This record gives sequence, C-alpha cells and structure tokens, in this order.
Amino acid sequence: MLNNSPRDNDIAQIKREVRARIIAQRDALAPALRSRKSHAICADLVDAAKQALPTRMSRQPIVAVYSPMGSEVDLGEFIAALYDMQARVVFPAMLPDLQDGQRMQMRIVSYKDYLDGSTPFIAHPMRPFSPVGNAENGRYPAVAPHELDATVVPLVGFDANGMRLGYGGGCYDRYLPKLQSRCFVVGVAFSEQQVPRVPVDTFDLPLPRIISA
Repeated sequence: MLNNSPRDNDIAQIKREVRARIIAQRDALAPALRSRKSHAICADLVDAAKQALPTRMSRQPIVAVYSPMGSEVDLGEFIAALYDMQARVVFPAMLPDLQDGQRMQMRIVSYKDYLDGSTPFIAHPMRPFSPVGNAENGRYPAVAPHELDATVVPLVGFDANGMRLGYGGGCYDRYLPKLQSRCFVVGVAFSEQQVPRVPVDTFDLPLPRIISA
C-alpha cells in the first residue's frame, strides 16, 4: 500500500476542519429556515429537471436522489414531483467493497416503498445494504451508472467554481465519473454552506451545476 504524501495529509486535515465548521453552521440553522430553503431548492430542481430531461423518451427517465442525513437539504417535495412525473426514482445503497470499504450502487424504489419508510438504505443511508437473495434484488432493482438521466448530489460545502466538499468517503467521487455525458448532474446545498474556496485534491472535479437557497 502506498503511503500518503505530506501534501495529501495536509489537504485531508484541511478538509476535515472545513467540513466540521460547515456542518456546525448548517446544524445551527433554524429548522423552519431549513424547511423554507429546502422548499425553494426543490422548486428550482423541478424546473431544472423539466428542462434537462427529454419530454419524449422510449422509457421512463431514471433520476437519482438521496435520503437526507441530519441537517441536509430535504428533497421530499422534489422526490414527490418525480414520482408524479412517472420517473423511476433511485437511491444510493452502500455495498461492502474490499478495496474501498464501501461502494455506492443506485437502486430503484417504488413510490409505495418510499412512502411507507420500509426501504433500509433510505432509513439508514450509511448502513451497509446486503440484498438477501432474489427477493431484495427484485424489490429494489439495481441501476447501472450509464442508465441514469439525472442525479442530485448531496454535499457539505461548495464554492463559486462548483467544487464540492463531501463527507470524506469518496463514494460520489468514484461514482460520478462513471455517468454518461448526457446525465444531468446537480448539487444542492444551503447558501450558508458556500465557502470562498474548497480545498481540493487532484482527483476532485467540479459539479456542472449547484442549486442553493
């Protein structure tokens, strides 16, 4: 195994410090304010999705979202709109991985399963998901990255150049490069999560668009 260089360690430490500060600021937002901001972000997402997704497709569009953790932007209104639009909505499930510890796989969730809260990787986004036989695989079909038409990316921090600071696990960093160029990719965050400059590694790539409020 290769050892990290001093520069890598410095960047990692800076990221940890910036991440902790931003999460504390986000947690400090009043719940009512977070709710209003989430509503505004969802409204902008609906408009963006309607413009980005083709109106005529040979199949239902497949859109990846996420289940909010803690004080993250709540996508509930946008997710409900996607189901109304007859889109196939997928959520990330964390699978064990020998090399990286865990890898992210998108799986389709029906509107019924979404509403009743029975989907394990929605209720517990970071808990490893181990499908049990064909029953679990059939209930939550896996979707390959190249099949996605749009994906909404959570983030901890961002800057004016579209650079994203995540939680440090690298799941989205490894997943996003696998998407087709036609896939509409957008990050979401509260305006309080913007920083003058996100500390970056050589493998960090900017998001093409970030919606904030």
